[in-house]
Amino acid sequence: MISTYLGYQLYGQNLGQTLKQTAASPAVSQAEQYYNANIGNVKTVSDLVNNYRLLSYVTQAFGLGSMTYAKGLITQVLESNLSDSSSVANKLGGNYVALAKAFNFSTTGTLNSTTQLQTSTQEANTEATFSATTSQSSSASSTTTTNYSSAISSVTTLQGLESNSTTLDYALSAYGVSSSSTSSASSIVSQTLESNLASSTSYVNEQADSGYLALWQGFTVNSDGSAASVQQAESQTNIQATTQAYLSQVGTAAASQANGASATSYFVSQIGSITSASQLVADSKLVSYLTTAYQLPSSTTATDIEDALTSNTSDSSSYANSSPYAGFLKMAKAFNFGTSGTAGTVTQFQSANQQQSTVNLYMEHQSTDSTAADTATAYYKANIGSITSVSQLESNSQLLKYVETAYGLSSSTSNSTLQSILENTNGIATTSPNAGLLALNQAYNINSNGDTTGSYTAQSTANVSATTSAYFTNAAGTTAADVTASKAATGYYETAIANVSSVDNLLSDPKLVAYLEQAYEIPTSTTTATLKQVLTSNLSDASSVANTMGNNYAQLAASFNFSTNGLITKESGTVQTRAQLSAVNNGYLDQQIETNAGNQNPGISLALYFQFQAPNITSAYSILADSKLVTVFQTMMGESSSASNANIDVQAAQISSQFDLSKLKDPTYLKSLIQRFSVMYDINPPTSTGTYTATSVLTGSTSNSPLDVTALFSSSKKSTAQLLFGASSTNSTSTTSSANSSTAEDSTSVLFG
Repeated sequence: MISTYLGYQLYGQNLGQTLKQTAASPAVSQAEQYYNANIGNVKTVSDLVNNYRLLSYVTQAFGLGSMTYAKGLITQVLESNLSDSSSVANKLGGNYVALAKAFNFSTTGTLNSTTQLQTSTQEANTEATFSATTSQSSSASSTTTTNYSSAISSVTTLQGLESNSTTLDYALSAYGVSSSSTSSASSIVSQTLESNLASSTSYVNEQADSGYLALWQGFTVNSDGSAASVQQAESQTNIQATTQAYLSQVGTAAASQANGASATSYFVSQIGSITSASQLVADSKLVSYLTTAYQLPSSTTATDIEDALTSNTSDSSSYANSSPYAGFLKMAKAFNFGTSGTAGTVTQFQSANQQQSTVNLYMEHQSTDSTAADTATAYYKANIGSITSVSQLESNSQLLKYVETAYGLSSSTSNSTLQSILENTNGIATTSPNAGLLALNQAYNINSNGDTTGSYTAQSTANVSATTSAYFTNAAGTTAADVTASKAATGYYETAIANVSSVDNLLSDPKLVAYLEQAYEIPTSTTTATLKQVLTSNLSDASSVANTMGNNYAQLAASFNFSTNGLITKESGTVQTRAQLSAVNNGYLDQQIETNAGNQNPGISLALYFQFQAPNITSAYSILADSKLVTVFQTMMGESSSASNANIDVQAAQISSQFDLSKLKDPTYLKSLIQRFSVMYDINPPTSTGTYTATSVLTGSTSNSPLDVTALFSSSKKSTAQLLFGASSTNSTSTTSSANSSTAEDSTSVLFG
């Protein structure tokens, strides 16, 4: 028989190659392919335990292959409440807990995960995006409106209007009149504005769209195209009407902003004719405008504003400088009034830049208490939670409009395009240069069928918890300051990780990277390029970067929902997350390697098992909870399996005194222990590997032979039998032979399905 250490070296020295070769073997690859192709169809524990190929794969993955027949036990393990110390999984411990953690089953055997269109974070992001988009739209509309108001004042002929395409487009947009080219736009405007409404055959009267009439009414133009009876084509009143109509047409953030645009139009038209501060404050509309723009208190009077405007801004004792309201000084600097209030340092009382700054501040600070944006957001908040599919979203025009506005979609976007964006991570959303499409795709949890699915987040809630737990375990320092720093870092991580949308996004944040390096014990020397390769690894490929660099790298990759293109993949919302699926596949592969090695020498299998499990050992008690690890450590200490009869605390103390468990993640230290085990195993092979069955754990005995089904139905082990096979309980301690036979028969039926 091959020596233990030599055999271990053959398998373990090039573990990556061993994993690759084992994964490529027909039996292993076929088993994995079947599992991956069918596990998604599992909706209940019953679905899993009644599919022998799936159940066999799972139990082998967690080193429980000998318990595949015990469907009753496996069912209760999978239905265990892991927060309850008395649950079956927790009582059995070790690999049974790992098995339970690998699935999302509730205590009733159904899927524990709940799907929703948006998480609270996603919803908040959508609302913030909507707010930003509408704010930008309002700002752009405000600028366009200001430019229009200025330009139209000098237009005195129809030709003058037609020659300025920006002004012309503004007027057409304001009144909802569309055109496909500037030439046709000019024709429309000419025919509209020169129409004689007294004639039923005039151009305007022949149009069904009321927008043409509104356009005609907005301007005063003779039939020859000249301004009629006034010095400009559009009166000041009509300019305000046009700008308000424009803002309404382009859908700015709110009705109040339409009113704000009207106030802005008035401000822009009047401020150029102001010759003194006193003249300005005599106009209540201008006073109101400045009060809003510079966030002055509601008690502000015209005199207050005049005092501020005529302040010497270089004098600290001036009104503007001494006022507790910073807006007064900011306002004073936005105008060029001297201390006399009649002359400034330039010929204008307000330059174009100063005027635009005032307008921008007004549009930013005007009241939004009753805005359409707030109304739209309130409606979205109240109704988005009831949407469970793309079709439902499309059928609600208010929600659909909100989404289109937030992510910059045209209202003409077809339903099929919207479906493509939401349902396919690798479709239009990821290939279009429009970043808004990808943001839209990531904002909603929709599967390829158009239904709600698991959360579209970089990390699931469970994996965030696992990461933070690992961080605290590996955090350096135990002083109060260290703990405070760790809590602060964790708070940042939990907040920031919710907004991560891609691998690049994650790696661009040094705080997140540092946190992950600490949590998963990744060397700080690891390059960003390497981390990206790890996080985008195909975990089902044994030769992928994550799988070949070590268990900690694979755990890091598995804890995130990134696809190979670096974008977030949506959680399936089914029985397993990506991390859980990876855990099962990796466990199965490890078990196959151990089995192959064990066929040559059981010691090799134990050495490999020790190597695989070492990163997960946190204390002597975690060793004592695993029969294989107990055998490894007893062998290294030169003790027989009878040492397991000692008090568990005594055993733990002995292990802790002889081994530095904190160094098990150190490859050099781990290798030295495996060498020690191999030598001791060959010198004195253990007479028992300390194999514990579920029966032995529950009844307090050990066994090195296959589980005796008949023995289980003795009165002393009746409860265990019921647990293993799902048989109904009985309080009778004295049964007849025929009754025992019947019970065994019933249980056998449960056992073999």
